[in-house]
Amino acid sequence: MARGKAPDVTDEERSLDPVDVTFPCWTVSEANTDGANFWPKRRRAQEQKKLTRLALAPFKPPVLPCIVILTRIAAGTCDTGGNLESALKACRDATAGFIGLPDNDERIVWRARQSRTKEKVALRTKTQIRMVAKCQVRIEIIPGTEAEQNDDGV
Repeated sequence: MARGKAPDVTDEERSLDPVDVTFPCWTVSEANTDGANFWPKRRRAQEQKKLTRLALAPFKPPVLPCIVILTRIAAGTCDTGGNLESALKACRDATAGFIGLPDNDERIVWRARQSRTKEKVALRTKTQIRMVAKCQVRIEIIPGTEAEQNDDGV
């Protein structure tokens, strides 16, 4: 398979079963990170894509058209004017790869949401263990559904 090309998925390999999976994944708005340093963004995106692929691995790709709802669950919130979408972009790309289509295909309707949590997890560094906010991503895929769009196109 060529790099960046999604595998071909036949109709027989697609499922009408909905997908609902939540997994730990650190997401931040890429618009608010240091633009001068490319490598941390790249590593973070690669890790997000890897975690998304692992979370979706037990499922079959959905029947098209479908609605995909990506929910960022974290202590803080992102501005919904583009920051939320940029924080979830790597997860969106990996989800589109799972479906077998590019993320701009008109048969996929994307929704981005966010939810706040006060849950904490232990984070171990080289010198200490500290409690930090739990950060997760939830992916819901509703197959065989055409979404009605409102005036905003959302």
